[in-house]
Amino acid sequence: MIKKAKIYVDYPSYIKTSNGTKCLYELIAYLESNNFLVVKIRRKSTILSKIKENLKIFSSTELNLLFRDFKPSTDWFLACDTTPPSILSYLRKKSFKVIWWQLAPYQFLGSSKLPAPGEYNLSFSSFCNPNAQKFFYYQPKIDSEWTNSLVKTESIINKKRKVFCIYTGKGRIVKLPENIRKALAQSEIKLITRIKPESRKEYFDFLVNSKGLISFDEISQTNLEAASLGLPVFIANKCFPSSSLENFPISDLKNRITSSSNKFLSMVNKEKFIPYKADYLEKYNELTFLDIKNILNNTDTSSKKLNKKNITDFKIFSNYLKRKNTILPIVNSGQAPSSLFINTYIKNIGNRYIYHLICIFINQLDNLGLIFDKLKLIRIIERIFIFILIEKIYLLPWQIIYLNLKKFENLIYVNSKKNQAVFNSLKALKNYLKKALRRYN
Repeated sequence: MIKKAKIYVDYPSYIKTSNGTKCLYELIAYLESNNFLVVKIRRKSTILSKIKENLKIFSSTELNLLFRDFKPSTDWFLACDTTPPSILSYLRKKSFKVIWWQLAPYQFLGSSKLPAPGEYNLSFSSFCNPNAQKFFYYQPKIDSEWTNSLVKTESIINKKRKVFCIYTGKGRIVKLPENIRKALAQSEIKLITRIKPESRKEYFDFLVNSKGLISFDEISQTNLEAASLGLPVFIANKCFPSSSLENFPISDLKNRITSSSNKFLSMVNKEKFIPYKADYLEKYNELTFLDIKNILNNTDTSSKKLNKKNITDFKIFSNYLKRKNTILPIVNSGQAPSSLFINTYIKNIGNRYIYHLICIFINQLDNLGLIFDKLKLIRIIERIFIFILIEKIYLLPWQIIYLNLKKFENLIYVNSKKNQAVFNSLKALKNYLKKALRRYN
């Protein structure tokens, strides 16, 4: 069969925790299965290439070679908010067709990119663009761990649970309402971050066995996954307008996610939400990809080019979100500086005085981090912080103890028949320290 239009794609590295990269990878696979020729432009990760991107230095010879077979009448470039500015500048000078699948609000999560008038924009959801007339929502294929958890939750729906989950995500850690703090102080708390737990199974086990999620990140897949299992979700630091949740394609979410502490606790104590079915979560997938295919085939006449007002609306929405100052993914694998002290925060959640002091401290820490980020110094500061506080102050004493235990273990091993209990205890402690140290190396 003859190949259709060529689709040039800014091809990101696969990140298993990124819902956005999963969406792009599954769209590319769909397009290839429908006889599109997809040209994958892989990003260079060298320091020199990043400097060139930031300075907008690029080789026209290299780009001419890359796009030499581009046919303006039929071919497209599929862009995202991390597409190198050098490529965008080149495409715009050539008046090539550019289409964006907007998976997040523009200029909000660290990128400064924006579409230009004359280009096309496909908004993922109401959280990306509240002014969009149509959404191109897609739920990446639900994996076995999620599917099994949906089934398991339904089987234990009447089970009384005593655990709350707290999710840090990309959000700033803020002071919780007093009624929620009281509920947490009387319960066990499981912590979920962008890097822990490491396995999907453990992550879903936390959610399945909890009675509610407190989330500091309003724009996170974790909120959807928790709500899909029937958990009430409390948004601790609201950022988006209410219309974003009300108009979200998965319409029932607004009944399970709230920023009202009273409503959240009422749902925890009274409601028993039925877990969603996988086909309900994926119900827009086929239609979304079909619509995108028709646009790329140049058979959809309803899609309109962006104009200056559309670009202004993107900026207005982005500025509105940034003024809220609630999402700050600048350190610790895309988290806020305050997340570095989340364990201390949780430990003292029942101590009103200490908790209040901690909240003041982490708020100022986030403000300081924001300043360093604007000065482009945050990565240097983060590395110094990790080197001094973790590698030298915290880890070094434990490393010394671990090495001495190894020596002591060898001495006791000689007389292991007489000291078997001591030997086993030391061995268990050594293995625990070894496991703990490996987490930070």
